[in-house]
Amino acid sequence: MTGAPAWVSVGTPLPRAHEVLLERGIRHHPVLDGEALVGILSDRNLKEAFAAPGRGNFLVEDVMMPEGFAVRVG
Repeated sequence: MTGAPAWVSVGTPLPRAHEVLLERGIRHHPVLDGEALVGILSDRNLKEAFAAPGRGNFLVEDVMMPEGFAVRVG
């Protein structure tokens, strides 16, 4: 588990979110709206968005998976 997890806000431009993924060596971002968790942004979301026309104008909220989920182990 990460002691200081990376997160992005719903209004973060996709290129910046991608930079954080690369800098941290991670594949998923929690997405916050203020202090509320509102979704997850994955490297797959970014790859699909970067393949679409107009990709430079997308924000995290445009491509994130809303309503993340948790899995109980054990």
